[in-house]
Amino acid sequence: MPQDRAGNVLSTGAEAAASYRAGIERVLRLDAGATAELETAVRLDPTFALGHATVALLAAESGDRAHAQIHLHLAERSTARASARERSAVHAIGVVCSGDGSSAFRSLVRHLTDYPSDALLLDVTFPTIAFSGVTETSAEVWSLVEQAAPAYGDDWFFLSLLAFVRQEQERYDDAMALAERALELEPYSGHAVHAAAHVHYETSDYAGGLRWLDGWLARSPATSTEFRSHASWHAALYELCMGDIAAVQHRWHTQLAPPESKGLRVLVDAGSMLHRCQLRQVWQLDLPTDELISAASMDLMRRPTSAFAALHAGLAWAVAGDVEELAALTRYATDAFPCGPAVLAPILHGLRAQCEGRHDAAADLIGQGLPHLERLGGSLAQRSVVDEAFLRSLVDCGRLDDARQQLARQMDSGRAVHWLPAELSALS
Repeated sequence: MPQDRAGNVLSTGAEAAASYRAGIERVLRLDAGATAELETAVRLDPTFALGHATVALLAAESGDRAHAQIHLHLAERSTARASARERSAVHAIGVVCSGDGSSAFRSLVRHLTDYPSDALLLDVTFPTIAFSGVTETSAEVWSLVEQAAPAYGDDWFFLSLLAFVRQEQERYDDAMALAERALELEPYSGHAVHAAAHVHYETSDYAGGLRWLDGWLARSPATSTEFRSHASWHAALYELCMGDIAAVQHRWHTQLAPPESKGLRVLVDAGSMLHRCQLRQVWQLDLPTDELISAASMDLMRRPTSAFAALHAGLAWAVAGDVEELAALTRYATDAFPCGPAVLAPILHGLRAQCEGRHDAAADLIGQGLPHLERLGGSLAQRSVVDEAFLRSLVDCGRLDDARQQLARQMDSGRAVHWLPAELSALS
C-alpha cells in the first residue's frame, strides 16, 4: 500500500496518496497550495479518512469552521478502512478542531507517543507560523519535540522545528546551526528560515537579519507565498527597530497588506505592524485600517477562532480606534477561550482604555495579563507587542519609574529591549 513520508501506511490509492504527500510537504515547508493538494486527494478518494481530517485541520486553522466540520464528518464516516495510526490521527485532529486546547494536547501526546514520526501532528502541537499550537506551556511542547528526535534523524523538517525550539530556549548558536543544516537539505524550509529570523531579532542583529532575510526572499519561489508575508513581517520588524520608517511603510504596502496576504495572516502580520507603529508614534500618514479589516474579514475580526487571533483582532480594532467593536470582541473572547478571563479580558480592556486616553487604567489592565502572555500562543516576538503597549501606557500616564522597572526586569531576564521610548532614553 502507499506510504507517507515516514513509511507509514496510507489507506488509499496511489494517486490520492501522491496528492496527500505533496500537500503535507507543502504544509511542512510552509508553502502555499497545501489545501488544494489535499482536496485533490479526497476528491480522488472520497473515503480517505486521514485526507478529510487533514483538510478539516487546515480549514479550522484558517477560521473556516463550517468547512472543517464537513470534512471531519466525512473523515469519521470513513475510518473503518483506516489503519490504527490513521484512526488515532483522525481522533486527535477532531479534538484539535474542537478548540479545547488542553484536551487537544493530551490527544496529541497520546498519538505522538505511539507514532512519533507523524510530522504533521508534531507540527500541530507547536505554536509557530503554521499552527497556533495547543498547549499553554512552552516547555511541554519543547519536551514533545525533543522526545521525537530518534524517529527523524537528519530530517530537514525535524531539524527546522528543533531550531525553533532552540531559539525559544535562547540557545541561539544551536538554533542557527540546526537551521543552516535544515536549509542545506531543504532550501525553502519555512520553519528553518523562521527560526533564523527570530535568532537575528532576539540577538538584536537587525541589519544582519535584514540582509539575510531579504536575500532569502529574493531567491525563494512563488510557492513560498504562505510564509513570504510573515518573513516580510520579520524584515519590517528589523526596519522598525532600525528606525527606517519609510522602508516599513513601503514593505507594508507591497509585502504585508492585501493582496499579498489575507485572513489571519494579514491580521497577525500587517495588523500588528500598524499597532507597533502607532505605539511608537512613527507612522506619519493615516493608518490604513479599513484596508486591513476588510482583508482580514469581519467574521474573523468579531469571532476569532483562537486566543492568539483574538489578541490580534483586538490590536486591529484598537488601531482603528473602534472601541465599540473592541468591547464586543472582549465579551466574546472572555467566554470563548479558557484563557479569556485571566489573560485576554484585561489586555483587551486595557487596549480600549488606551484608545480612550485612560492611560493609567490601561497600564493596570494590560499589566494584569502580561505575566500570562504565553497562554495566548505565538512567539515571543509576536507577543512583545503587548509589552510595548504596556510600556506606552506607563509612559503616557507619567509612571516613568514603573516603566524603568519593567525594562529592567526584561533585561534581567536576558530578553533584548527592542524599543525605548524617548522619555526613557536616559536608561539606555
